[in-house]
Amino acid sequence: MSSKQFVNEDRADITKALANGLSHVPLGTSPLLRALGCHFSSGTPGDIRISFHPGSEHVQGHGVVSGGTIATMLDFAMAFAALSRLAEGESAVSVALNVAYLGAVKPEKVIAHAQVTTMGYRLAHAQAQLLTPQGDLLASAQSPLALQRAKS
Repeated sequence: MSSKQFVNEDRADITKALANGLSHVPLGTSPLLRALGCHFSSGTPGDIRISFHPGSEHVQGHGVVSGGTIATMLDFAMAFAALSRLAEGESAVSVALNVAYLGAVKPEKVIAHAQVTTMGYRLAHAQAQLLTPQGDLLASAQSPLALQRAKS
């Protein structure tokens, strides 16, 4: 294995946005993030807001965004909240995901508010809410995340 340190571009973008007080920073290192219209909106390390704008390609038969897409947005937001607390070269990955669907999500802008509730050396726990821009709760999630820490 290479000794080169892993660089997570999303973590780097979030860290830069937090340090400089920026908002509406696109997070698009993967085609899925770009397709979901993902942007960092605001926050502090471990407590962030991410906006998404899922399109018609994410809609299921009843005309609302599919549950899998909703889970994906919440999962990304919680991972980004954990990443915002980690150092360069460190990473976080979800090991489980529990989602509650509370309202129909339309293919329009939504906000994921994610928070790290506990942060250990090897494991973090996070929670997130998916909200309309007006603050109506659409879904919530919780997840433990495995942390990969930099070797000293």
